[in-house]
Amino acid sequence: MGNSQSSSAKTKILSPYQEKIIEIYQSICDVGILSKAKFQDHFKGPSDTVTKNLFDRFFIDLLNSDSTTSNLFVERVQFILDSVQSTEDEHYSFCMDILSDGNQPINKEELERIINECREFGMMNLEDDENETKVEEQVSNDDSLSKAILETCEKIPGDDLREKFIKWCKLNFNKMFLGFQTWIVYKFTNVITITRSGTEILPVPFECKSEKSKVQLNGTLLWFLCSLIPSCFTRMENKYKLSEDSELDDQAEENAKYTWNLLYDSNQHGLSLNRFKHKVMSYKSPTVSIITFSGGVQVVLTLDQPWNDSPTKFGGPYCMLIEISPHVKIIEANASMVYLKELGRAVPTGLLIGSDSRAKISIDKDLSTAQINYKHLIDESVDRMEVWGCGGVVAIKSQAEQKKWESREIEKRKKVKLPGQWDQDKTILEMGGVTVNHSQRGDM
Repeated sequence: MGNSQSSSAKTKILSPYQEKIIEIYQSICDVGILSKAKFQDHFKGPSDTVTKNLFDRFFIDLLNSDSTTSNLFVERVQFILDSVQSTEDEHYSFCMDILSDGNQPINKEELERIINECREFGMMNLEDDENETKVEEQVSNDDSLSKAILETCEKIPGDDLREKFIKWCKLNFNKMFLGFQTWIVYKFTNVITITRSGTEILPVPFECKSEKSKVQLNGTLLWFLCSLIPSCFTRMENKYKLSEDSELDDQAEENAKYTWNLLYDSNQHGLSLNRFKHKVMSYKSPTVSIITFSGGVQVVLTLDQPWNDSPTKFGGPYCMLIEISPHVKIIEANASMVYLKELGRAVPTGLLIGSDSRAKISIDKDLSTAQINYKHLIDESVDRMEVWGCGGVVAIKSQAEQKKWESREIEKRKKVKLPGQWDQDKTILEMGGVTVNHSQRGDM
């Protein structure tokens, strides 16, 4: 018996975080004894359910501590970390166990709560600044996306809502629990780590906080997209650099450093392809577009190449078309998914989205009516469009400089007309958003 106790009292190397885990254990003890009150205070977060489940399922028996309690605590924490960070499917079930209230089978209200809490965990912006943790509160949340996810899961064949939700996560959003996983690791180790590939949740743009603008992007959708789409849309070049000679106003400069910037909003600029082109052309970084149709369908288009008025499709390997209402699912992820042409005699005009010969979505050149072919919907009206730039200060400044150059060239060539220059002039004018060839407006 004595030998057994002596053996179990030895420190066993279980984790690279072992020393940090022991520090956490000591901080939640009173005179060497695990304290429930201190445990609850340390693990206080978006969900009381999580705090209760962690304590009741893993540590309640350690209240009457003895000399081996710290070792048991480390072992159980390591089990939790292994489970929550697992790359296998088991991490879905483990996270659901900790987030749920234990009622089986899970109901709609419980699942909606879990989805919303995953969002709250995901939007906790943890930054390690001299060993202090800062939690940046995100605003402008909206539960319409959560309800759309719930409705999507309900339509998956099967009787068990929990299993249907896990199946949807695997196919469409395998980072649903990423924020929760990161929070768990941090709370047990004091180490901030992204547990499943690099993901950066950006601050909510100031346009989303304005009562005036009422943009479609909100905190919930931003969290969802940042967790889903490739990092080229969230890790903008030089986004944290201050610009000494910037011509942007202070608020725009500050916002451009950290998050997406609103390039085009049909509510402000009008549903016009000419205005759309004027606002998004010359922007050389990736963009995220949100399009809402009259029948309630809302989609997001991620484009990893600059917008281009061209007779050929464009877009790199990180293009995605995602439906976010009435259901939430990835429609297509592929290269060469976007086609945009305002004028043309022998080529289609308008905005086409989709890599197949028959576009998933076809919008006419006036940005007024559309066919949502993947849902077999025709004669839909375009209610609203937004385009958000993902390039930070560098991209915004580059676009402004390009527009200035185009304006100068247009003015210069208005004054001097040389033989054979019309095609070149026409190109420059179109780059500046000036419509030419009016006789071709009705040509296909």
